[in-house]
Amino acid sequence: MQLAHHGLRLALTWTGVNTFSPFTLGSTSALNNPLPVTLVNVKAYRNGSSNKIEWTNLTESDVAVYEVQRSVNGTAFVTMSSLEARSNASSREDYMAVDFQNSPVTYYRIKVKGIDGKVVYSPIVKVAGSNQLQADMVVYPNPVTGKQVTLQLNAVAGNYSLRVFGANGQLVKTETIIHPGGSYSKTIELPGQLPAGHYYMQVTGGEQVLNSKLIIQ
Repeated sequence: MQLAHHGLRLALTWTGVNTFSPFTLGSTSALNNPLPVTLVNVKAYRNGSSNKIEWTNLTESDVAVYEVQRSVNGTAFVTMSSLEARSNASSREDYMAVDFQNSPVTYYRIKVKGIDGKVVYSPIVKVAGSNQLQADMVVYPNPVTGKQVTLQLNAVAGNYSLRVFGANGQLVKTETIIHPGGSYSKTIELPGQLPAGHYYMQVTGGEQVLNSKLIIQ
């Protein structure tokens, strides 16, 4: 469908419930984790000739090491690099890793190992060549069983506005996404008080309006 808005023609695209299944989640609530870990802003994207992986731990405590794991099928992961915890002061810490190996599609996750040996995994994020993507926008897992989903967005570089609406059209979340261009994957935190039901996520920018249905269980 084409919409005209202030002289621009916007491409309106819907993507339904995605069947992407490999997904391992460390809860975003420290109360539900075996470790006091609150992982947010887990993202991966193409950066020149390499892939860049970033993540944030809002409550870093009792963490021994972060292992960055990669996979070419989203199921079998191997550790590509390790970073020691920076502070363990129950505060926010931001981390970054770079993968110089090139694959048509690469999946990443963060394995957090505690000082006592306990382990928490981040959601899986994906980087793919533009010819490997089936849609401009994919949200997974869908249906959503927690309060965190991953957005896969293939687009040109720029700032994008993300909004989540309820079935009645009520706006329940807004967020600005700074897209580096190409294949980009990022975790999105949903409001904790959202009841189960049908929602939809809308991303606007670059003269496009992209939407995806979202089911929260």
